[in-house]
Amino acid sequence: MAAPIQLPRLHDRDGLFDEGVRSSKRAKYAPEQRFSKQSTSFAALEEDEDVLRHGIKPFLKLKHPHTVYHADFNKYSEQYLLLDTTSIHFWTKTGQYIKSCKINTFFTNFISVPLNDCLIAWSLNADCLKILGPDFKFLGSVECPSSVKSVIYNDSTDELLTGGQGNFTVWSFRKLKAQKLVRKSVIIVGIDPTDELQQLMVEDVIGPAQRCFAVSSKRVYIFDIYGGKMLMCLDNLHKHQITSCIFVSNLTYLISSSMSGSIKVWDESWSLKHVFVGHCAKVTQLLYYVPDNCIISASVDKTIRLWSLVFLDLMQCIQTWSMTLGLGILPDNSTLYSFGDKGVEVWEITTLHKKLGSTSSEIKTMTCTTSP
Repeated sequence: MAAPIQLPRLHDRDGLFDEGVRSSKRAKYAPEQRFSKQSTSFAALEEDEDVLRHGIKPFLKLKHPHTVYHADFNKYSEQYLLLDTTSIHFWTKTGQYIKSCKINTFFTNFISVPLNDCLIAWSLNADCLKILGPDFKFLGSVECPSSVKSVIYNDSTDELLTGGQGNFTVWSFRKLKAQKLVRKSVIIVGIDPTDELQQLMVEDVIGPAQRCFAVSSKRVYIFDIYGGKMLMCLDNLHKHQITSCIFVSNLTYLISSSMSGSIKVWDESWSLKHVFVGHCAKVTQLLYYVPDNCIISASVDKTIRLWSLVFLDLMQCIQTWSMTLGLGILPDNSTLYSFGDKGVEVWEITTLHKKLGSTSSEIKTMTCTTSP
């Protein structure tokens, strides 16, 4: 088996950014400029086609004077949406500040539902969902079985899934009026009434077999969305509280992270396969990056790490400028963004392997291999 590929790590990353802003009026929310090839250590890589280019590279910063509690990217308008305690702030994909809108109704998190031309917002410990228009105008609200802890949109079924204390709920959008939600099913059987479902993750499959994974303290619940029932509960996966989980369908791996910074990989029989160790503080979010078959983890230790599911080893470690509270990937898998107490950082992703490359000598023969 081939030896693990050692990827370059990024150091002194703050020095890679220009400090200019676009205008004095926008200095408060001005992004860092895209760094030039002449001033970065990546210049040689960009100019030399013989060098294999891969990994995550800084692209721009969206500076913000307050903590960004949530950030989302609207693929239709191609805008970043940043939420702090008082307002929503709009930025273009290339980092130009557009506008800010005051929040008339308080909420701490939101998700975009472009198919129904609305947004769903909620506040922790509140027992209702708020329905907002594209301009964040309040349109209405629906009551939930208990206080809302987590919300996710299932685009394969055009349904909303919510987790609360002791319950998992599936919501449908009304066909005649998309701004209204109808409670489709509520699952309480098999769930400890004291458990709070803090995070939800939908399996990347289409059809009746689709499952949803829900995190609660040291447990992970697995739900049959179509059948409206709880399938099983995986208990004591970590010694410390679980902070995030993802399910990799093509490998049938469940991957979980904890407050201690450890990341565990579980196989289809729910047996422990591997433990990734590197973060020294709480892991805030996990993402699966399909093109390179790796996971991306963010932590309050101010690092983002890439872990290979092929080599089961660290691929890259990046220092961030703030405590990262969350991550997101653009639909085309070309860009990663992270948000936290200083704003948003945007990163370019270059896949691990190039399809074509040049060599220093003539190629005589080629053969296929099953090794990575």
